[in-house]
Amino acid sequence: MDRIRLESVEDDRTLVLKDGTLVSFIAIYGSMRMLDSEALSSLAGQLRVSLAPFLSSVGHAIEISFSRDPESAVRIVEQFADRSLRRARLLDLDLADLLNERRDHLASCLVDESCMIAVYTRLDPLADAADHSAAEAGPSEPPVRCGQSSGRAPDSIFARHAALVDALCRDLQASGQFARILDALDALQDIRAAIYPFSAPWKQDWVPAIPRPVANPIADPASCSGTQRMPETPSEMNGDDFSNLSWPSLDRQLATENGHVEDSRTVRLGDTLLSGFDVTVAPEILTPFNALVDSVTAAPARIAWRCTFLIEAGGLQSLRLKEQYARLFIFSAPTRNGRIRDAIDKLRQTDGTEDTVVRLRICFATWTRADHAADLRRNAAILRRAVERWGNSSADGVSGDAFATVLGSVPGIAPESTAPPAAAPLSSALAMAPLERQAGPWAEGPILLRTADGKIWPYKPGSQNQNSWADIFAGVSGSGKSVAMNAFCLAAALEPHAGDADHAVLPRIAVIDVGGSSKGLISLLKESLPPDRRGEAVHLKLAMTPDHAVNVFDTPLGMRKPPPAQRTFLQNFVSVICDDSEVSEPSPLRGLIGTTIDEAYELGSDDRSPRRYLEGDDPAVDASLAEIGWAPGPYASWWNVVDALFRERKLVASAAAQRHAVPQLADLVTASHAEHIASLYGGAGQGPEGETAMSSLHRAIAEAVRDYPMLAGPSKLDFGEARVVSLDLAEVTAGGGPSSSRQAALMFMLARQAATRDWHCDPSEVASAVRAGALPEAYESFHARRGASSARIPKLLCVDEFHRAARIDGFRQQILEDIREGRKRNLRVSLASQLPDDFDDEIMELASGLFIFSAPSEASIRKFAQSAGLNEIEKTILRTELTGPVAEGAPMFCVIRHKGGDCRQKLMLTLGPSELWALSTTAEDVALRELLYEAVGAPEARSALASRFPGGSAKKEIELRLRRREERNAVSSASDSSKGVIQDMAADLIQLARFGTRPGRPNSGLPQD
Repeated sequence: MDRIRLESVEDDRTLVLKDGTLVSFIAIYGSMRMLDSEALSSLAGQLRVSLAPFLSSVGHAIEISFSRDPESAVRIVEQFADRSLRRARLLDLDLADLLNERRDHLASCLVDESCMIAVYTRLDPLADAADHSAAEAGPSEPPVRCGQSSGRAPDSIFARHAALVDALCRDLQASGQFARILDALDALQDIRAAIYPFSAPWKQDWVPAIPRPVANPIADPASCSGTQRMPETPSEMNGDDFSNLSWPSLDRQLATENGHVEDSRTVRLGDTLLSGFDVTVAPEILTPFNALVDSVTAAPARIAWRCTFLIEAGGLQSLRLKEQYARLFIFSAPTRNGRIRDAIDKLRQTDGTEDTVVRLRICFATWTRADHAADLRRNAAILRRAVERWGNSSADGVSGDAFATVLGSVPGIAPESTAPPAAAPLSSALAMAPLERQAGPWAEGPILLRTADGKIWPYKPGSQNQNSWADIFAGVSGSGKSVAMNAFCLAAALEPHAGDADHAVLPRIAVIDVGGSSKGLISLLKESLPPDRRGEAVHLKLAMTPDHAVNVFDTPLGMRKPPPAQRTFLQNFVSVICDDSEVSEPSPLRGLIGTTIDEAYELGSDDRSPRRYLEGDDPAVDASLAEIGWAPGPYASWWNVVDALFRERKLVASAAAQRHAVPQLADLVTASHAEHIASLYGGAGQGPEGETAMSSLHRAIAEAVRDYPMLAGPSKLDFGEARVVSLDLAEVTAGGGPSSSRQAALMFMLARQAATRDWHCDPSEVASAVRAGALPEAYESFHARRGASSARIPKLLCVDEFHRAARIDGFRQQILEDIREGRKRNLRVSLASQLPDDFDDEIMELASGLFIFSAPSEASIRKFAQSAGLNEIEKTILRTELTGPVAEGAPMFCVIRHKGGDCRQKLMLTLGPSELWALSTTAEDVALRELLYEAVGAPEARSALASRFPGGSAKKEIELRLRRREERNAVSSASDSSKGVIQDMAADLIQLARFGTRPGRPNSGLPQD
């Protein structure tokens, strides 16, 4: 306890040591960017300017503490996995196997990392006498020998200390660091966790007893009361000490377990063994701290370790004796002593001009559990070798006081160290400190990414700290982007949200894809849901048939006209049909389209020419009418039927009837002949071949109705109760030629409308529709409730293979509209494609997250660099380090935009084997997975696949077996051969899933072929 100098608190962010020294803490989470040597030098220079006035004379000390702990990461991962498990149980999703494996797999490769700066201000014996007089003249306090009291620091000392802390934190933030000043509670929790890494409770669960700062303790005596225990000591019994009425001093609260010295290098604190050593010769070569972290991480064993850099004023004063001896005995060793003399002269010339010379002391420590003494010796050796390779420094573990050496690495308990001081320029000391570590803007999030060296990097999409909610995934086939998009979708499904107020529900997710990339995600959710809820996850391959018809003119139930957002969509959609991208500017076509859409709805309204109800057009609606006993008259319209069924709360039947009431694509031709439209646009916009805008519209609509059966007639495609929908457009976007992009754009927009048409129902738009007569009042409360519920539920629109339609202006405008309006509608947008040129400058500028999985050419690198402002080290990462998925995960370069600036990092997406198999998009893996799903069920299938192929893919094994078969001429057809190989492998894996062995080889384990 005597080694811990902390005594009390001064205010909510300042602690006090026993000698009156003030200490505050700044948490440094890391840098927003990947720093090269030039950027690191610039950062050190900025901080030097901030600290130099305070470290030019005695009175202040800066202690930078850094820690990496694999076991603490296990707790964080367990919290993350447990939160996902609880959410999955609330949703009745059977994902225990996948989430438990995720916990175990991530725990084996992640490391919890922390960095703090402790800022010390010592009491000045020559401080302003007025401050001391004021303190003495203040209200007298009862004697408290073993307790705490606050507010006793002289004003001048406290003001100088607060100024340094605020200035340092501001400069850290301005230089691109994620940093904040810790309050006293957080700081004490971190200190206790550092003293007792294993035996201390999870740090947020321990709450120290500290006084609440108040302006007038006499007026507010309750705030000064502590634990109020009964008197115990004679002094307390006699009234000479009132410690029993105060809070226990901080050293008593922090030092709760026995400690003793095991040997000259080892200390035991509770159930923790610790070993520490000091740097006796500072690094000869100025080497970044990341090099030291990489060296320790590359060791065969994962170790917990920490270090502190103690920086104080008086660097030249510490060299006086050494300088005198060097000058006196220069004759004995002219070269060595001459170098020492010259170095000291150079430091003296630098001090106060180019830099500030400070005293620097560095110490390290590592620890294990008490019953792992051999591991401690190994870990200490690994750490010491790494430190000695770090810039060619020297270290010594025998200081004469093992306790002091170990506790010197604990942040904030005292500005003391057993390490010998080295004189160094302040900028050099800062350049070696851990100020270039990677970090993100979130302390937690539904997606756990990691750095290459294992640091936890949470990502929280859809954050209020972002101005837009749009993610871009870029990478060639096989780079991991589709699996990443699926992983992000799964994280969205398992993230709690405001829509769970009544009961837990899945968010609304729509994935538009060309191919089966998202089929694994849907299969995972469908197989995990109870049988009666499996309709909530739907995968559908769209076909160009009337059975998959989608009428884009459908409106929310009862609405005679589309809401503003849908009207914008309709304009974009019809613009794509008309292919107005080649029409010379200015073109009246878009104005004609908007006016015609309005007229089509007006023409079909109750007051004009609504569609007449005909019995037999929809037998299900006829049956519902008979059930409620409503007999339509000879002139009844479909809108009459809609209203009648709604009044009886036959909502499904009412919606079905409305599909016959709303306009259809062909109705635009009739609507365009309205007198006011014909007079305005009849001869407008004549092109080079004499075609007017009006005739162009008529021709395009006629061709669309003829060529795309999905666009003609009422909607028939209905997803029912589905909340997660995946639409495969491979069949409806096939083909080439100039028209393929336009067809792809139409199908993408059609799929978007089909999957998201019931997502948006703004209560304000409902009220406006009622006032405008576009919605009968009977529907207002229904839509108001629905709109309020929908607004709370997150929505995610994913578009894969975006390049298929990115060049079509109408589709692009619709995506831009979704991105711009996304936050207001609680909507996130994710776009995936292969090349950066597939995303125009406006989309790149609006994106909140850019995830680059590959940059196949210098042109791609230039595009990314131009969009994100990348530096040279970041360009080098794009060139050389995005190599595609490996055993450790899928590497990617991320640009995350938030209100604090751009965060640019190289990260890894690491998934467990079962999760990789569940989300795999490789054709061979998908075929193998589906065979096993059907045979043994999803959890058992994933377990067998993960056990046999922990890398998440069997493609190499399939290709190997296929080559062997072809060499033996087993079959002549390559496709039949591939199918046969997959079926044979499935049979082996089914045997493994059911009995734990492979056929013909009982109890043989899992031999490699």
